[in-house]
Amino acid sequence: MISFLKSFFSVSFWFGAAPDISSVAGRILLGLLALCVVSGVVVRVVASRSSYDRHAMRALRRVGRLLSTCGIVGLVLAFLSYENVRFLGDRFWYAALVLGALLWACAIAWQALRVAPKAREAERLRREKEKYLP
Repeated sequence: MISFLKSFFSVSFWFGAAPDISSVAGRILLGLLALCVVSGVVVRVVASRSSYDRHAMRALRRVGRLLSTCGIVGLVLAFLSYENVRFLGDRFWYAALVLGALLWACAIAWQALRVAPKAREAERLRREKEKYLP
């Protein structure tokens, strides 16, 4: 376990040989990436068919877009790793994918938790004001 952590923080681990996708961990990774694609499509379909709240459905569509995009990019990376493409199959692309997904998820959470309530309140006030206008 300690040797894995030492290698995990070394430069040669990230820029060395491509990860083995044909192993058990690689198959689990492929399953998770395929699950991301499928769940992203399902979330986007549910968001497009529902009419609950405009701002909540926008956040749901963004989550679906995040899942499907990260899943597809991850599957492309896994294919490149499987085919032993030297630069594009390296491990640091997976770390970049995870970091990008985390930043994207933070942006979605910021939009859903900070911006959307203000927009809902402004929309409610606008409807209240327009109720009395001819």
